Amino acid sequence: MKRTVTGIPWKKLGLRALRNLARIAGIRGRSRMKRDELVRAVKKEAAQKNVPKAAIEAAAKQALAGSSTRPPEKPRAERPPAKPAAPFIDRGQAIPLTYGRDVLRLLARDPDWLFAYWELTPRRLAELRGTYKDILETAWHLRLVEAETGFGAMVPVFVGACSWYLRARPRKRYHVELGFTHGQRFVPVLSSNQVRTPRSAISDSSDEDWMALKQDLTRLMRVDDESVLLGPGRVFASAERYREVTEAQLEMLRKQAAGVKRAAGVGSGAHARARRGKA
Repeated sequence: MKRTVTGIPWKKLGLRALRNLARIAGIRGRSRMKRDELVRAVKKEAAQKNVPKAAIEAAAKQALAGSSTRPPEKPRAERPPAKPAAPFIDRGQAIPLTYGRDVLRLLARDPDWLFAYWELTPRRLAELRGTYKDILETAWHLRLVEAETGFGAMVPVFVGACSWYLRARPRKRYHVELGFTHGQRFVPVLSSNQVRTPRSAISDSSDEDWMALKQDLTRLMRVDDESVLLGPGRVFASAERYREVTEAQLEMLRKQAAGVKRAAGVGSGAHARARRGKA
């Protein structure tokens, strides 16, 4: 390898190594110098201070080692695998527990049961307490009124429950009142809408959209034979009505099948006569 008169391998020294050598030699302004300027400044500094050749070479090796040696890189911490994002389901706003309104509603659940729910605001309770001091300690009732007879059944309830199930009868109209007893008198506080319970029987509709054959009913009712539903020991009106509806439906199917056969026969006969005429 070709060397200069000072014995320093200048070509192998990079800019960083030269700046380290200039720092060791005490040269100012080295950070703004280019490579050739750094070489000339180091040589000049060594000649002016009459630095021994061995000292310059040792400093050059030290600078070269300092420029090539880098601190070991820290291993990068592996990121945990990203969890898949949960699907977003927009469920809307939460249903409030109260609406701030004094209301009593009645619904028909089935032919034998009604469902009532209500809300009493603190303002209404405060007004009642101004007249009836022991309103919260007294017994509360739902008064179930049957519209046809006017009969009212008193059902004890817990007013804080805000809902209650009431026993009813099929095909009757009802409304309900929420109130409390004061002495021997019932004081109504809220009154509901009127509802009608459905009939406890098979529907009167017997067209194709609402057809139910005997085998379908026995399967739905989980019985082995139709006599369990329609036998002589079954005196339910719904079973008798079912027998009539089923017979009407079967007769309707027979007529439809006969009409399809007649239409098919007419079509095939006309087609055959047309073929014979062409022949």
